[in-house]
Amino acid sequence: AVLAGEMTAGFQFGVLVVADDEASEEIASWLSSEEQVTASHASVVMRVLHQQEGEVQVKVWHGRDSGSGVLVFAGMIDVPTGIVRISDVVMSQVLRVPVGKGCHRIEMYANSTVEASEISVLFDPTGPQFAD
Repeated sequence: AVLAGEMTAGFQFGVLVVADDEASEEIASWLSSEEQVTASHASVVMRVLHQQEGEVQVKVWHGRDSGSGVLVFAGMIDVPTGIVRISDVVMSQVLRVPVGKGCHRIEMYANSTVEASEISVLFDPTGPQFAD
């Protein structure tokens, strides 16, 4: 497993976005305020600790079998540029990680299902396949 990138930052509005580096689509909107994660083919949006409450640590892994904490999302994400951008909604905090062009399996783990402050993002995980 390779730690491909990490950041510790305050996230405005308590929202973390994972998307292709050139993705410009509107951020997928939540169906309900209860949902922690929502996704489209090109992005995954996750509620995290609000910056007024503290910072969030994000680690991006390649080829790891599992993350630490609770699996909060498993699915696919399309990365046409080969570079994933992890950011807050206003792009004031940005981490870019090369993962290769194409469609990638992605799993996201968090230390909590509410106000998460430690996030693991796994690309092409090697563990058992959970839900699609």
